[in-house]
Amino acid sequence: MYKIIITALLILTFFGCSKQKDKSIRPEKDTSIKIEKDTIVKTAKDTTIKTTKDTTTKIWKDTLIKTEKHYKPIKLKKIIFHTSICNGLCPAYHLQIDSDKKIKLFAEVVFMIDHKKLDSNKIGYFSGSISDTTFKNLITHLQMCNIDKLTFDGSTCCDAPLRTIIVYYNRKRKYLKSMSPPDRAEHLIDYLNYICEYSKLQRTEKFNIEK
Repeated sequence: MYKIIITALLILTFFGCSKQKDKSIRPEKDTSIKIEKDTIVKTAKDTTIKTTKDTTTKIWKDTLIKTEKHYKPIKLKKIIFHTSICNGLCPAYHLQIDSDKKIKLFAEVVFMIDHKKLDSNKIGYFSGSISDTTFKNLITHLQMCNIDKLTFDGSTCCDAPLRTIIVYYNRKRKYLKSMSPPDRAEHLIDYLNYICEYSKLQRTEKFNIEK
């Protein structure tokens, strides 16, 4: 009787281990996201992320961003955006967008993707226009960061792009400048950089933009 009990326990142990082994080697569904160089990875409905060796750039699709009822109306007359180089591969852009959706861009310094060489095809003076959706989204970003109360500390140190934003809106002029802008301005700055980088523009003659 004792031998029978021992034999039964050994059989149960053997089948239990086999079942556990099968379970451990069964491939599970791969839920990870593999990001390869220069690929587009879908995220939220209004954005994708382009990944490269040195940069990760948010790319907004041409879809309208949802606004909130509590946002104060903004009548945008003009917005100016300057961003400087850094000790890395930061581009230097000088952008102006007017109320008629016409834009002017002086791309002073632009590097090739994954290279430390300047991209001459993207450097120079350009002009054109943005879509109604892009313009409305820009206004939404101004509302989201609460442009009325937004302030920059004016810092110019240290290794980061110096950002300057000048906004003419609702009969007001807002001047913002800092190398360390607050977090709530991040999406606005990202969107302005996106407009600089991805707008389809034509080369034009030299012009001046307010600083």
